[in-house]
Amino acid sequence: MGIQFHCPCSRCLRVRPDHARDLYAWFLNPIDGGPAVHPQIEPLGRYRVLGEIYNFQTLTIVPAINAYVSGHWCGFIINGDCIDTP
Repeated sequence: MGIQFHCPCSRCLRVRPDHARDLYAWFLNPIDGGPAVHPQIEPLGRYRVLGEIYNFQTLTIVPAINAYVSGHWCGFIINGDCIDTP
């Protein structure tokens, strides 16, 4: 239904990477072919998966993940790389 990963923002990486905030990206097209998480359960952060979910080197998620409001990372996951938005 989605992925969970440690926030790659400089604040999380500077403090203690092993205690970084967890970010979530809920998929509009879950890899098991089942339905997406219902908007009443998770109204924010719904992303389309491109590439292979089981191979992080090809994982691409659109649109950008935005945790900026809470002081964390805003950027893209493209071919497994976390790329900051300008």
